[in-house]
Amino acid sequence: MAIINTGTATLMNNSKTVVFSGADYFTKGEGKAGTVIKFGNEPTMHMIGVNASDNITITLQEEYLGVTQSGVSFEMYVDTLANGIVKKYPTMTNAAYVDNYNNQLLLNLINGTNNKTIITSRFWNGEPVQDVEFGHLKVKDPREIEQIIAYSQAPIVGGLVIDYAIDGTWQNLNLTFDSGGTKKSSASDLSVLLSVGEELKFRCPTVSAPAGNNITVDVHWKNIGVMIMYYDWVRGWFGDLVVGGRLGEGLTFPTTRKVFGISYTLRAPAIGQDIILELELDGVATGATATISAGSTSGYLVLSATDFTSSEACSIKINQVGTVPGNDLFITVHSYEID
Repeated sequence: MAIINTGTATLMNNSKTVVFSGADYFTKGEGKAGTVIKFGNEPTMHMIGVNASDNITITLQEEYLGVTQSGVSFEMYVDTLANGIVKKYPTMTNAAYVDNYNNQLLLNLINGTNNKTIITSRFWNGEPVQDVEFGHLKVKDPREIEQIIAYSQAPIVGGLVIDYAIDGTWQNLNLTFDSGGTKKSSASDLSVLLSVGEELKFRCPTVSAPAGNNITVDVHWKNIGVMIMYYDWVRGWFGDLVVGGRLGEGLTFPTTRKVFGISYTLRAPAIGQDIILELELDGVATGATATISAGSTSGYLVLSATDFTSSEACSIKINQVGTVPGNDLFITVHSYEID
């Protein structure tokens, strides 16, 4: 099935949810994450963010920013070629928009923004603890993991094994350090695919002291979709957390970005009360907050999507700490480039 256009869609402003009538194709395996869809005469091409779970709704990768409306015609482009290029057919009514979309993908490939290996680093501060998760990352663009390399600041005398999970399923990588070693690499051709919306995280299933300390895990991966994701805003708060403290004060992005979430790691969790963080734009509160539950030491949290130009500073303010505040907080801001 090359193009799906049976039925109509109901769209809601600032919502990712699209409701359809007169169609039942999602139960036939369509409506998958990464599929491109266009509504009516609007120029914007949208991408489905999550595999459809019923036959009348889909979830877009980003909020629909147009006006709320119903009875909207649509075209869903099921067939794609290499690197996400939409396959064209004579029956397309929006061929010019498809051309524009494909041309942008090709420009990204020519300029090296796609299919270019990126290294994203995740950290464990201090001595590793068995089975405690860290380094959470949420992907909003399709990615392919090529290699994982782990480092320890101190030599591994006992034993240390590192594994990773995709959406909660541990992959049994079992990256095992050699005795006396400080670096361990996986094979360079893992070729593990992550779909839009999936979460990556790490743990040490085996820890035999002395097992080194201050662990860094480098993920070598590449973007295989149209959206370009970034995890280049990484900052730490050392010591006990303090209300009013800021991470990343004055930091600006090199390009215009949309910030949509954070991942975090704490050396010691808050006790007795949650930690509340707030995104700031040029030092001004945005209202986009994230709550780290008391007792938690790592995870991923969604933020209300907020746009930053390359001249606007992005910071995170600590609005609330625990009765026992928690300490050594490391945050990675998740963002993607926008026009």
